[in-house]
Amino acid sequence: VYKRQVWGASPIFSNVKFDGPRLMHLVPRGGGEPIEVELPARTHFHYFNAFDDGDEVVVDTIGYAGPVKFGALIPEADRDRLGLDPTPTPIPQVVRYRSNPTTRQVSERIMPDVACEAPEVNPEVRGRPYRFGYAPVKTDGDVSLDPGVYTWFAGLGKLDFEANEVSRWEASSGCSVAPPAFVNDPARDGEDGGYLVTWVQDPGQGRSTLVVLDAQDLAAGPVARAHYPGLLGLVSHTCWSPASS
Repeated sequence: VYKRQVWGASPIFSNVKFDGPRLMHLVPRGGGEPIEVELPARTHFHYFNAFDDGDEVVVDTIGYAGPVKFGALIPEADRDRLGLDPTPTPIPQVVRYRSNPTTRQVSERIMPDVACEAPEVNPEVRGRPYRFGYAPVKTDGDVSLDPGVYTWFAGLGKLDFEANEVSRWEASSGCSVAPPAFVNDPARDGEDGGYLVTWVQDPGQGRSTLVVLDAQDLAAGPVARAHYPGLLGLVSHTCWSPASS
């Protein structure tokens, strides 16, 4: 079955097995053997962040209540030819896990009223206690063949993990918002003192737009836009590279 993926005869996710326990591997910072902690039966791909909190490890991640194969995106004739599962992708959830490496016990907390993926944080807080995360969020304006696939999500969210809530900016209906890159503003203090840079694809207008938003006030809308007269295609991941000196 893996040869089919190598040859390009089937998508990579069609060859990933989702059976068996979901294990999180905790690697001690000071060295030593990794510790396995069993998680609830979700599929996980991407993580916001993780940090130590006393005797516990806190992990903020995206979870799906079932397999993710993206088969619904493949044209029906090709699905039949390749024998792909057309089951839609489950709607992603934001989950905070607290685990105790000694007891291997895990508790979970789900952020309500938000579905998102491909998350980002301020790079300066990676691996440290933090408050905010950013990601494309599902909206009523999404237009997709598969409602759980984030590359068609039409909004951008700022997730507050202390308050367990989200604020949003939404693009026009029918657009898709790419995963954002966080850019620090040297003139401001605070974890969210910076900007979010993202691509917005607008098939109705036949154009792509580079959008810059203030991370401290998403609801105010873009502070800058740069239009490109064409569609660049869906974006799955992003990063920001500072100018070299």
